[in-house]
Amino acid sequence: MLACSTILAFLEIQIEGKYGWAEKLPCFKTKKKILGEKPITGYHIFVLAFTFLIFHLPVFYISEWTLKNELLVLGSWIFVWSLEDFLWFVFNPHYGLKKFNKNNKDLWWHESWFLGLPSFYWISFPLSAILIAFAWQI
Repeated sequence: MLACSTILAFLEIQIEGKYGWAEKLPCFKTKKKILGEKPITGYHIFVLAFTFLIFHLPVFYISEWTLKNELLVLGSWIFVWSLEDFLWFVFNPHYGLKKFNKNNKDLWWHESWFLGLPSFYWISFPLSAILIAFAWQI
């Protein structure tokens, strides 16, 4: 999952540059926000949908659909994208860890922070762990 997150982070850095959350991309953007922070963009709808389908390929080609497999896929997919978001800042030459904070106005898409991290991480990482852990209990 680390390799997948890292590759996706580098891909998004190449696509977005220093303008995160598709700020300068020629895609549609709505005024409606996801989780109260981020506008919906065509780029994110399609990249998330594409990876969601890719994550399901092993289930349909190698295994079978079961609740356990679905929870593993969902938990893994959420984890990969959450880690990718963090790695985007780590590897992006316009940011780095020093600029990864709530006082950086260039990070407008992460409005809410808690204990030095975007609040989204405090939801997504535990949720992915819970889904994966629960899958292994089934």
